[in-house]
Amino acid sequence: MGAHGLPQWAPLEKVVPAEQRNNWMWMGFVDYGNRRIEQYKHCDSRGYLNLDAGGQPWQVHHPAGADKPQVQPLGMGAAMDRARNGQEVRCPYCRAVLPGLLAACTQPACLSRDLDHDMRHTRMEDR
Repeated sequence: MGAHGLPQWAPLEKVVPAEQRNNWMWMGFVDYGNRRIEQYKHCDSRGYLNLDAGGQPWQVHHPAGADKPQVQPLGMGAAMDRARNGQEVRCPYCRAVLPGLLAACTQPACLSRDLDHDMRHTRMEDR
């Protein structure tokens, strides 16, 4: 993701009414081939709306270990729903949907992995 340069508001202005634009932050952009996709984050939901210069919404995700993001076109209704309702939060171990960003997975194996991870990042004198 690039966050260099000035915010590009034109794509957002094409699809979001003027009275709702203050609810959005420009987060940067993704260059995908010959397409630049602007990334806007909704202030309340923290969900993203990814738009190209023409106002076409895109789903952008960054697979683990991939060199570049993967993108695919979305319908405007689906893109707005995702952005206004936020993104699904998933457990990093079992991929179960969690009720919120700070929620922990209740699966015993996932809890054990979290505890192991926490212990690795604890100073020896704090143990």
